[in-house]
Parts: sequence; C-alpha cells; structure tokens
Amino acid sequence: MSEQEEQQNVLKRVKEDEQGEDDSKKRKTENITTTVNNTVTPTNEKSTEKYQKKRTALFVGYLGTAYNGSQTTNFTNPNVVTVEETLFKAICKAGGVAECNSSNMNKVHFHRSSRTDKGVHAAVNVMEMKLILVPDIEQKIRENLPEDIKFFGYKRVSNAFNAKEHCNSRTYEYILPAFTFVKDPRHGEWFRQINVDKITEEDVKNNDLVEIDDSSVGEEEVKRANEILKKFIGTHSFHNYTLISKAKKNSYSRHITKFECSQPFYVGGVKVVKLTVCGASFVYNQIRKMVGFLIGCMRGIFSEDEFETTVNKSLTISVPLAPANGLLLAGQDYKRYNQKAGSLMHGAVTFTDYSKDIDSFKEVIYEHMMKIEKETIVMKKFLLYIRGWILDKSVLKQQDKEVIAKENVQEEIKEEVYADDE
Repeated sequence: MSEQEEQQNVLKRVKEDEQGEDDSKKRKTENITTTVNNTVTPTNEKSTEKYQKKRTALFVGYLGTAYNGSQTTNFTNPNVVTVEETLFKAICKAGGVAECNSSNMNKVHFHRSSRTDKGVHAAVNVMEMKLILVPDIEQKIRENLPEDIKFFGYKRVSNAFNAKEHCNSRTYEYILPAFTFVKDPRHGEWFRQINVDKITEEDVKNNDLVEIDDSSVGEEEVKRANEILKKFIGTHSFHNYTLISKAKKNSYSRHITKFECSQPFYVGGVKVVKLTVCGASFVYNQIRKMVGFLIGCMRGIFSEDEFETTVNKSLTISVPLAPANGLLLAGQDYKRYNQKAGSLMHGAVTFTDYSKDIDSFKEVIYEHMMKIEKETIVMKKFLLYIRGWILDKSVLKQQDKEVIAKENVQEEIKEEVYADDE
C-alpha cells in the first residue's frame, strides 16, 4: 500500500468515527434546548434551525492585569475573576453553549493549552471546547467581551484534539526595562524587606533607584545577558525555580530550546529589551524566576556561575521571583497534531490567519506593560527587594535565617503549586 493510499484510509476512518459520534449525539439531543440570539428555544421545533456542536480550537489574547490568572474555577468561587470564565460567559451569551451547560464548563470539554498566573498577559492562547456553530458566532462573541480580552477566531479540530497534550512547545516573552541591566553599586546591601509589596515609592527614592531610567544599555550588556541565558538551554531540574521544595526525581525537569535577549528598543518612551524563551512546558513561576536570576546577575548580586547551584537537585536555593507584569504568552506550536489525520480533515492549528491581529494586540500589551510600570514602579521596587539577595541561605547567620524562614512560609501560604505552565 502506498503512503498516499494509507493516508486516505486513515482520513476515511477519522471521518467515519466523527460521523458516528455526530449521529449518536443527534439522537440523544433532539429535545435539548440551545441558546440562539440570547433566547432559549427547543431544538425540536420546526421553526428553529438545528445548529451543530463541534469541537473547536479558540484563539484568544488578553491583558492579565484585571484577572486572577487565566484558568477557570468552573464558577465555584464568585470572588475570583478569571479570563476563561469571562470568555465562557461571552460565548454563552452569543449562543455558543446550550443553556443546560452554561454553568459547568466541563460539559463542553473546555480546556486550554497553557494557563497563566495573575497579572500575566497573552498575545494568543489556545483554548478548546465543543461550540454550537450558530451564524456569526465569532462576531457575537466579540460583542460580549470586555476590551482587555480579544477573540481572534476559531478552527474546527478532530474529536481527539487536546489543546494541552498536542502542544509541542510554548513561547513566552518578557519585556524588561533596560535599566535592570545596569550594575548596582550597592548590590551587597540587603534592604531587609521580605515583602516586595510593602516597598514604597519613598523607599525607591531614598535608595538611588530613581535616576536609572536613562542608563546607557547597549550591545555589551545584551551580549552578557545572552551568555547567561544560554546556561538555561537544555534539560535541567528547575525545582528551585518554583515554590521552595525538595526536588522529586524528574518532577521538575524541563527542556528549554531557546532563551535569548533582543537589542534595546523603546515602548511608551521606556527603553526595554525583550527576552524570548521557548520550551515544551514550564513549572509554575519558572520563567519569572529565571528572569529574576538574570537580573540578579546583571545587577552584580549573583555570579552567573551560581546557575549550576540553582539546578542541583540536592540543593534548595531561593531564587527571586520577577514581577508578573512583564510576562507574555506569545504563542504555541502544534506540529505533532498538524501531522496527524485530524488536521488533514479540518486544517492545521496555526495562527497564520490571525497573525496581523495578534501582532497588533501584542503592541497593545507592550504599551500596557510600560504604563503599569510607570504607575507602580514595580520593577524598581523589585530591584530594591533583591539588593543583597543570597541564593544559598545556609551561609546566613541564625538571625537572618529566621527572617528568611518567615518569608518562605509566607510564600508557601500565598502561592499554589501547579504542575505545568506559568
């Protein structure tokens, strides 16, 4: 049998499987109501057109500042606002979900390729669900979304598609003010504040961190940054780049394929650099802690040789966590799925059709990041917070150990460990 004939046979079996599933569901759902044009109408009425519910990949971007992360609580906590729940409500209002399923996202098999933490943004994230394909569904969804969430569109996928499992790699960006690359003349002085949120604008003014905006950062600093970032490439145990805990065998091992720094450019009048990192998956807070390590090295607080200590499975090291505001989910790759039969039927899962809109929204995110930075000076507060930071706390005096212990306990209480992704 030729390769072409084998491919045709696989595609034929996929079509037969999906047709059989559709026929079975059609018999079971004759009396189920659907939401059409924001009204609920029985699907067995002759005057109502029956719309099909199909598995789809949704392409969504968002500003994460106003949300408690992207992942839904499935409406179990009314005090928590997430990107996914806000999107789902808009889809329900647009008629994309039956009323009987509108309070439980699991009923429509809602999943995502990557979850993002509170304050983290996304130029594009891929989410997956079974969507009722009513007319003009894309425009109706957009009309019901707030301005900080962008729905680019959707694509049909096979019934076997899994947004997380079929994702080969994820790309993140971190927009970093260039002044973070300037060596700190007071890098050895510990500010002795264990909570970065308690650092004030007055503290920043009194500690020589106001007049650093116009610092000259050029090719030499970028070259050194890239030398440090190269150390992350490959497979390492990133147990010290998530919540402080002892590493379990291979549980925190991740493979980084790319980590590089751009030349400086300007966003909203602020000189910045862009860090781009790519890998199959990341542990919770990994990227922000990798950025924290880079900043510590550039400011003269850490030695780049200490990287090997941070990935040593037998050691527990405290790596500082950089602010969430600069982090951006830039894209995902679905090469594995796109080579399978399902994509032959519905097309590849790519961002090509929406690339211009995604790039435009990315510029909006950049501007938003720098607006937040100007208003909150969160990065300057972080620079003061890590001044005098010691990675290996075992060298500290007993008095200092007690202070650090309190810090670690507060961190454990405040944060929740996730298995994958930022």
